[in-house]
Amino acid sequence: MTLLPPSQIPLKQTFAMLFVVISSMSCIMGYLIIREGNISVEQSNALINDLIHLQEQQIQNDGTKIVENLNNTSLQTIPYLKQEAKHQVDKAHSIALSLYQSLTPLLADKEIKSAIKESLRQIRFFEGRGYLFIDELDGTSVLLPPQPHLEGSSLFNQLDDQGKVHIQNIIQATQNKSKQGFYQYRWYEPNNTQEMQDKVSFMRQFEPYNWIIGTGDYIQRVEGDFQQNAINQLSSLKINKNSFFIIFNQDNQFIYQAQGLSNELIETLKEPSSVKKLISQIKLRNQTPNTNKTLEQASHTFSFVNQVDKWGWTVLGGYNNSDILFDAQSQLNMLKLNQQKSMQHLLIEFSLLSCLSLIITFGVALWLRKAFMSYHTHSQKQHELLLQNKTELELSARVFDSTSEGIMITDEFNQIITCNSSFCRITGYSKEEIIGLTPNTFASGLTDPDIYSDMWHALTTKGLWQGEVINQHKQGHLFPEWLSINVYKDKQGKAINYIGTIVDISKRKQAENTLQHLADYDSLTDLPNRRFFKEQVDHIIEIDKQRKPTEPINKFALLFLDLDYFKFINDSLGHSAGDKVLKIIASRLLEHKDKNTIISRLGGDEFVIVLQDIASEKAVKQFCFELMQNIEKPMNILGRSLIVTPSIGATLYPKDGNRTNILLKNADAALYRAKENGRNNVQFFTANLNRDALKRLSLENDLRRALNRNQFEIYYQPQVNLNTKQVIGCEALIRWHHPTKGFVSPIEFIPIAEETGIINEIGEWILFEACQQAANWCNEYGREIDIAINLSARQFDDTLVSTVLKALNQSQLPSHCLTLEITESILVQDPEQVIHTLTQLRQSSIKVALDDFGTGFSSLSYLKRFPLDKLKIDRAFVKDLPNNTDDGAIIASVLAVAKHFQLTTIAEGIENTDQEALLEALNCTQGQGYFYDKPLTAYAMAQRLRHGQHGKPSLIHHYDLV
Repeated sequence: MTLLPPSQIPLKQTFAMLFVVISSMSCIMGYLIIREGNISVEQSNALINDLIHLQEQQIQNDGTKIVENLNNTSLQTIPYLKQEAKHQVDKAHSIALSLYQSLTPLLADKEIKSAIKESLRQIRFFEGRGYLFIDELDGTSVLLPPQPHLEGSSLFNQLDDQGKVHIQNIIQATQNKSKQGFYQYRWYEPNNTQEMQDKVSFMRQFEPYNWIIGTGDYIQRVEGDFQQNAINQLSSLKINKNSFFIIFNQDNQFIYQAQGLSNELIETLKEPSSVKKLISQIKLRNQTPNTNKTLEQASHTFSFVNQVDKWGWTVLGGYNNSDILFDAQSQLNMLKLNQQKSMQHLLIEFSLLSCLSLIITFGVALWLRKAFMSYHTHSQKQHELLLQNKTELELSARVFDSTSEGIMITDEFNQIITCNSSFCRITGYSKEEIIGLTPNTFASGLTDPDIYSDMWHALTTKGLWQGEVINQHKQGHLFPEWLSINVYKDKQGKAINYIGTIVDISKRKQAENTLQHLADYDSLTDLPNRRFFKEQVDHIIEIDKQRKPTEPINKFALLFLDLDYFKFINDSLGHSAGDKVLKIIASRLLEHKDKNTIISRLGGDEFVIVLQDIASEKAVKQFCFELMQNIEKPMNILGRSLIVTPSIGATLYPKDGNRTNILLKNADAALYRAKENGRNNVQFFTANLNRDALKRLSLENDLRRALNRNQFEIYYQPQVNLNTKQVIGCEALIRWHHPTKGFVSPIEFIPIAEETGIINEIGEWILFEACQQAANWCNEYGREIDIAINLSARQFDDTLVSTVLKALNQSQLPSHCLTLEITESILVQDPEQVIHTLTQLRQSSIKVALDDFGTGFSSLSYLKRFPLDKLKIDRAFVKDLPNNTDDGAIIASVLAVAKHFQLTTIAEGIENTDQEALLEALNCTQGQGYFYDKPLTAYAMAQRLRHGQHGKPSLIHHYDLV
């Protein structure tokens, strides 16, 4: 604030007050002069005329905008249709070419053509109307989704209503350099065989098979879509609130209105004759110039008419007369009201202005008083400011010396002039030793010289720099530090000081190294993880690709290793035992590691090994043999001696692939083959494995659709009482009738169904279907028929009991007629939960049978611990009877144990009289096998139940066998 001399302050106060009063009175007088006058009739008419002019101008602008939008849209029909048709054909051509290129090494031409045709058959566009067709260059139809019965036949007999042969013109359209083109013709619309419409199609040759791939749509249909879209878009246009617009088609039919219309006017416009008359009147009115606008006697005034040329539509625009009058009257009323109020408030405003003048005068006096007071306090504040600066300087010094970051300050020649205690602690030097030195004293010589060049460039241009350097402690050890430098310059821009801050980041670097190790290595085995392994192999392949042509190829083998039955170790001994096994396996793998070997754990029990510079495939086999021998050594886990065996799939670079992902995929396929061949062996990748994988994928895709397409059927194999030789029931067995592959064995598709989880839907369908069939037989033959149904381990969950009870209630089959067959693998999953579920089933009188007893992880403790009703002796022990005495002894022992536990026994695989007689002599209760019957259809099984009680098919009439 500028200090005034004391003698001038009263004079300035007087002038200020006079200025305020005079200004206030001048404002009041000007206000009184301005506020006067009345609103005349001419002004009122002029206001209405202006509103009408403004309204009609707005209608003209809005109407022109609507017509332009509709005209632009009408011109887009054919270009859009051609563009979209070409886009769809190009996309289909890409799909066909991709399938041709990927399947040519694997499948025959006939299969590839079928794959391409079926992949394009379901594609739809143009609101579902558009489809893709394929023709041969000789006019034969290959793909025609709307008329599949014409596929394979010639199209030269297909004529339009003008006698043109379409297929000839379609072929001609592609006979050019680009081998593609458009063709416009006439043909019947879907569901309308009475009248043909214009249609535009685009065709393109598919050279591998001399095909023509094409598609198209009807111009009228696309034009209708564009018209509807244009109508829908009109609702988004902003139109004046008093305006309205109406659109009529080429037949003067009312098709659209924007804004509200009276019901009387709408009824009038529904008559085409009235519309035609109205359009003529509007055109005549617009041709007559009239500068003075007046309101018409009708409730609406039409002031706009225009045509949409291509579609023949007419657009009318107008306004509501009552709305114009209402707006004009509202504005006149507002003007009159404002004039009255202004005169009434004049005196009040004058009083307020006078008060305001006094307040301003009083404010000026207060300001002058404060000016006087500032003289008194100014010197005192300056003194206090000096004291405060002294305190702040002392505080800054304490902060400088106590901060944990090291700080040094150098002069313009980069010599240290001061530093804090933290800098001494970090570098190991005392302050007396540091003063006068340069920062080069602490340099280790390991920092990249380019970093120092960048540092001085940044300090010169920007005045600051920060980065990481490696310095040397006084005692000689190295440490990384984060260095920040700021330049302090004088007013002329010359550097006079450099202020450096250092932080020892040794611990942070150690933490970063630890995190990097965790990111690259498996936490359990400390082997490289999947990501780090892939980076290593990618690097090896990239280096090999950059070699010179004269240099040898870096051949290497990739081994995919998986532990056999590892899941059972986790399920039976727990995951902690499984982790110990994985650690031991990892250590045994590392015993075979050298500089040319990479070993990694991908996850779970999957390991992968890369052998570089391999001599031959034989050397890889020898390595795998030695590796398997080492892994198979017994290991002590939780007081148990375990032997774990591996299965190995092997691929070779570059023979089996030139990318890491391809090598892993192929090794996985070889591993899958090793497991199929009994596990505990090594398999090398071959081209057939890819073909088998594709076949399996195809089978899986078909399997997902088989249930909905009713391709499954249940067959029933009779079960016979060995004492009475009567058929007492049957076992339900699923069969799949594939539409192209024919009969597919359950051995092929059941494992796939269990792996993918499809077995749950299939198993539930079998349960309901078989229970219903057994209930029908019980009612038809007046006696109880037992039905046995196999359960998969995937079905054994919390919903099993409720699902079984629902099937029984729905079919009305007595619960004691149902036997659920389970395998030993189910019993080891979660014993307590299995016991609970089996107990619930038996409480409902449902019988439980243990299938394939003696072939898996059989334990007599199962018979004691788990609630069972039946024991099924596997066919493996029956097939060599009566010649194999060992099998006979095993069966006798099993039957004796079953008798002790009061279990019903049933032998599978009985094929002759001698086997039946021996099992009967050993007191086996029931039997089934080809000696009695193969699995039968429901019809054949019904004949069996109707015509014969004896178990042998020779005593009954002929029926269907499978």
